[in-house]
Amino acid sequence: MPWKNGQGSTTEIAVEPPGAALDGFAWRISVAELRVSGPFSTFPGYDRVIVQLDGPPMSLAHGGAAPVRLDPLVPHAFSGDDETACAVAGVAHDFNLMVRRDLATAALVVRRLSGGEAIELAADVATVVYVLEGALELRDGDRLDPGDASAEKAGEGVMCRSAGTAVALVATLRPRW
Repeated sequence: MPWKNGQGSTTEIAVEPPGAALDGFAWRISVAELRVSGPFSTFPGYDRVIVQLDGPPMSLAHGGAAPVRLDPLVPHAFSGDDETACAVAGVAHDFNLMVRRDLATAALVVRRLSGGEAIELAADVATVVYVLEGALELRDGDRLDPGDASAEKAGEGVMCRSAGTAVALVATLRPRW
């Protein structure tokens, strides 16, 4: 889908509520392809976390401040209220987590798992897992490979286990209500 500002495109992975418009979601997770430097869309009232997945070095400048260089696979949090400019010299991909701060809080971590290690669910949070390397086996027996994602609105117990070594992004979203 096109970006809100028309400067690029993104693949939506999960959104709450399902089918929500770009100005009406509680939280949203996507992967974007960046081809040129330029502004990010603003999202007033939202907190954002971005993780560079691949490509040449990226830097972000928020609200006219000095640019911050992103390290690959290191989450970078910022306010969607800020005018944000991105500098990139080539094609890069990033993982985006956006959460409306009056409705929810979020955390995003990179998990490096070894054989059989589990990602656990918590009763009061939504959990989204996005596989970067290796494979994960869901509790229902399905398999997630690189580029695959799975979302659970809430629950308890094991969500998935690594099938050998794996790297995944794990987003947890806790409603404020």
